[in-house]
Amino acid sequence: EEEEIQRREQASKAEEEARLAKRVELEELERLQREAHRAEETRLAEAAKAEKKAEEARQEEMNAEALRAEQLEEAQMDQEKKQREREKEEAMMRLLQEEEDKKEKEERQQQAEQVAAREIAVMKER
Repeated sequence: EEEEIQRREQASKAEEEARLAKRVELEELERLQREAHRAEETRLAEAAKAEKKAEEARQEEMNAEALRAEQLEEAQMDQEKKQREREKEEAMMRLLQEEEDKKEKEERQQQAEQVAAREIAVMKER
């Protein structure tokens, strides 16, 4: 009977150790699952952060490209405006030159007429 009690106690002890081992094993498995879950969450958060940075970089590049295009357009408009002003100034200078040439021609014409009139007067006196 004592052997039976000892055997039962040993069996009970073995069962308790098996349950304890099983519980330790389950706790370790749960701990590993939590770590894996945390690692996956961290990886996903880092991937989202990297994607956000990449999107910000793309947006910055698009903004920079838009700014360059705007600056180029402004520069072209400035050039066109300066070209129109130059052409306007050249046209004014041509008009002034034409008027001056016309005045000089009229003055030469008048001088020629005066010379002719004097020559006629001199011829009449003779």
